[in-house]
Amino acid sequence: MFKRFGLLLIVLLIGVPVYASFLPSQIIISTTQEEKLEKEAQKYLEKSEKLFEEYHKSTNKEEISKKQSRLMKFIKGLKKLSLPLQKALIKTALWEAKKICEKIDDVESAVFLTMPQFAVVDALKDVAVPELVKNFMDKNNDAEFRYLCMESFYGPKDSIVVEPLITVMMDSTDRLRGQACKILGVIRDKRAVEPMIELYWKGQMRKDVVWSLGAIGDKRAFDVLMDGLKNGDNKLKFHCIRSFEYLKDKRAVPVLIKMLQSKKEIDVPSLGVKSIKPYIALALGNIGDERAVPVLKKMLKHKDSYYRHTAAVALGKIRDKRALDALISLAEKGELDAIKAIGKIGGDRAIEALERLKPKFKDIPGPYFQKCFNEALKEAKNRK
Repeated sequence: MFKRFGLLLIVLLIGVPVYASFLPSQIIISTTQEEKLEKEAQKYLEKSEKLFEEYHKSTNKEEISKKQSRLMKFIKGLKKLSLPLQKALIKTALWEAKKICEKIDDVESAVFLTMPQFAVVDALKDVAVPELVKNFMDKNNDAEFRYLCMESFYGPKDSIVVEPLITVMMDSTDRLRGQACKILGVIRDKRAVEPMIELYWKGQMRKDVVWSLGAIGDKRAFDVLMDGLKNGDNKLKFHCIRSFEYLKDKRAVPVLIKMLQSKKEIDVPSLGVKSIKPYIALALGNIGDERAVPVLKKMLKHKDSYYRHTAAVALGKIRDKRALDALISLAEKGELDAIKAIGKIGGDRAIEALERLKPKFKDIPGPYFQKCFNEALKEAKNRK
């Protein structure tokens, strides 16, 4: 027993150098290289932090432009670094961002304060994906930090993270499942459609689900959106209308027309929406069904300019010549949206009306009106 204790004491006292002497030299070299990479990565991160600080301190336009150019050049240059150094830099940047997020409790502050770190990560995103996924899936991480890791994925090219995001979205105990749902909508991968539909019928995250289904644009979402349109609260109805604007499913047209014809106004104060009817008009315009023309023509006479604006935009997208008389009547009052819609519909009647109105509006001040008018006339002639 004494011998064992004595041997253990010797190992503890001189163990590190003795043990190291028996290690393969490759492991020691690898550790040395790793430490060197970490130090180099820290220098690059400090450079990023310094450039961002200088940029935010800039005051005049010329100085801002100069600092921004310098910052962008540095960020782009990171892609030329060796792969091992890129990986080390990503880990260092995410570690620093994590520590920052642990000290704050709101996303807006987190976004601002971690700009230097996530600028580095975003520049090297192709390499950073595994680290980002690992961090946003770990529920032990700070919520703001996980949120920012998710926010690094913002388009169809990010389909590689669809499955992890679906896992987060379907986890009923995860605080960020709604955010995962929204990011999936932005990525627009159809693998997320069925899980989202499942969540809707379970009564979970319906507003997030409806928004994302509309963004993805898969026709399988029709029944869900129609249910929300008929049975949801005002906020859910609003989101369903916006989603139909992107889904462009003509099966929704009769219900949308009926809602537009109704005397009842539906408002969504929490979203700053006084009435959902202008958004119905935009949805009908995007769907592009001629059945909506009569009700949209009637809407051109509304006393509220936003109603008239959305009706004109919708009619311009549908491009039905039956709308010309009503649009010309509005265009004579100088309403630019009606003029643009006439140009989009095109044809002899549209050309004649715009050429007749051109002298009437030649003295309107500001180049924007004249530019839009001339573009509308040109488009009308192209559509002859």
